[in-house]
Amino acid sequence: MIMSIEQIQIPEIEANRVQNSIVLKKYQRKDKFGNYKFDDGGIFSPKIFGKIGSCTCKKRTKPGYCPDCECRVISPKQIPIFYYKFAFDVPNYELTISFDVDKKTKSIIENLYRYNGFMYFDEDLNDYEYFPYQIDYDYSKFDESKILYGKEALMTCFGISEEEYLSNVHRKIAIPHTSYRPITVSNGKNIIGSINNLYLDIIHQDEIYRDHVNKMCGLESVFAVLDSKQIVSEKISDLTHELYIFLCKTKRNVVTAELNGQPITGTIRAVMTNNFSLDEDSILIGYHFISTLYPKLYRDHTIGDKTDIDTINKILENDGYLVLFNRQPTIGAKSIIAMKPQFSKLEAEKYVIQANPIVYDGLAGDVDGDTLNVIALYTKAACSEARKLLPSKNYIEGSNSSIRNGLPEDFVYVNKLLNEKE
Repeated sequence: MIMSIEQIQIPEIEANRVQNSIVLKKYQRKDKFGNYKFDDGGIFSPKIFGKIGSCTCKKRTKPGYCPDCECRVISPKQIPIFYYKFAFDVPNYELTISFDVDKKTKSIIENLYRYNGFMYFDEDLNDYEYFPYQIDYDYSKFDESKILYGKEALMTCFGISEEEYLSNVHRKIAIPHTSYRPITVSNGKNIIGSINNLYLDIIHQDEIYRDHVNKMCGLESVFAVLDSKQIVSEKISDLTHELYIFLCKTKRNVVTAELNGQPITGTIRAVMTNNFSLDEDSILIGYHFISTLYPKLYRDHTIGDKTDIDTINKILENDGYLVLFNRQPTIGAKSIIAMKPQFSKLEAEKYVIQANPIVYDGLAGDVDGDTLNVIALYTKAACSEARKLLPSKNYIEGSNSSIRNGLPEDFVYVNKLLNEKE
């Protein structure tokens, strides 16, 4: 499965904008009850994030600001998108290059987006040279007027359009509500946590960049600014990676369910595709799913990263293993059929399930992206009972128990069009 990460559209609402990397108020860090007093513009600000449902003093429950404790009340049904706005363009986690380039050029363009390098050119000769940026390199030999980086380098040296450039960068980063990234207490110490620390680092580096722009000039300013932008870009990538790991660790999360199937119950789900050469009782499953459906066979016949798929297929065939096979949503018990499993060794087929399309009619399925469930059966008794559900013995209409062994509507429609053309 290929997953992508896309930038969300963040509305420009000043009340939801984090302004600095300061955590606590400067002069009075705790109130009379010993609670921390957070800075009004920071990532824990009660004026920005407030509390969900009610204020600190519990006097206000409607969205707005409490006149007593000055805490903002957020509706649990409509939590705003909180954000920090950068002083410059930062690259998206995933970059898109619309035109064909060789591998080396693509790498240079991606590095320019992420401020990992710069272009040095001779304007008279129109000659460009790429330099990867390194902090410990001696840059005193460079002429400030001949250095291009970021947007200017991409548009001047590679012809990147304004529209394409803007599609690969953004100026705002979303910050979750504090209830999703709370400060925890361990052994009497307050722990901010890795995600909060990454947000603070990113904002602090942006503040350093603003300071460089205002105070420095000449060649020193060029590389100081480039350095700050590069660090911010790297930390945003680290944050995205950390958030992704966090999502994968949460209980019953979508990411793990999609990537791993259901290894505990011996069930997989994958897209169904046609294979006219298969017997109607057989399905061909991508080798990626061996460890999920048959973990013991996988362990017994895998050495290092090499799995003996031929041996596993022989065992499944000789011992009469069957699987249950159905298309979601399951309308009733009669929409489940049994099949003889075999595994494909081809890389291009490792994530899909193949079957003869004659069985799709009984499942009311087709191959326009439908997914199938495959449930492994392990005991001889279960496989013996499931043999009654093999398609060759039992094509059943789920609604009225009549026999079905026709072709899916896709094939009927295409055949009709072909006949009309003739």
